[in-house]
Amino acid sequence: MGPARIPIREMAGFDPALFQREHREPALPVVLRGAASSWIATRTWSPEIFAERFGDVVIRPSVNLPDTEVPYQARDVDHRQTMTVRELVARMNAGDRCYIDQAVVGMYPGLDEEYDFRSLEPPNILAVLLWIGTGR
Repeated sequence: MGPARIPIREMAGFDPALFQREHREPALPVVLRGAASSWIATRTWSPEIFAERFGDVVIRPSVNLPDTEVPYQARDVDHRQTMTVRELVARMNAGDRCYIDQAVVGMYPGLDEEYDFRSLEPPNILAVLLWIGTGR
């Protein structure tokens, strides 16, 4: 039997008190529709833009992933390879199942100026992490 699944609610706009009461305190996920629509990140980020801006940054993405699952934690070491962002994007565009996970935004100079979580939550965010991969 797989993990328990719960429906994920959506909020249009952002009400801090409602978010705190119905999502943060009970630790329930929520999709904030339109909350980031003014961010540069929302309008411009794509794998191709990352390849153009950060193509030479060395990363350790997961590649050659099986079709049946995405190995994670202890088993993902078999799928990690060192390459550049440009090489990862080329593999993604070629149809490979691959992704970079938990990449600290600070690895990519200037990105932290392209989003702003302050309007959504008090500034107690510990880290902003990127996940970039194919949708296959």
